[in-house]
Amino acid sequence: AILDDGLIEFCAVRKISRFVLPKLINVYKKGEHLTNKKFEKYFLYRQCRCVEVISDEEFDVTMDGENFKTKSLKVDRDALIHKTMQSEKAKTYVK
Repeated sequence: AILDDGLIEFCAVRKISRFVLPKLINVYKKGEHLTNKKFEKYFLYRQCRCVEVISDEEFDVTMDGENFKTKSLKVDRDALIHKTMQSEKAKTYVK
């Protein structure tokens, strides 16, 4: 991640069975998970200015070290920047 490029780093990980996971660990440890074909099926990575995820079931979210469950998530880069600059007034960067 480049901290001042104005982009959100979005990663979504699909369910991985406990039998497949050990085969992927070494690739992940080497930092090759963004480019290795083995990960395409399980891992989605994008850089974006806004991202919205809607699901019928709750899913886990980790954002800046905070973990929570939700059925919908919308993150907007401009709202994040505004939150950083005026944290009290911009509490709705996640819906």
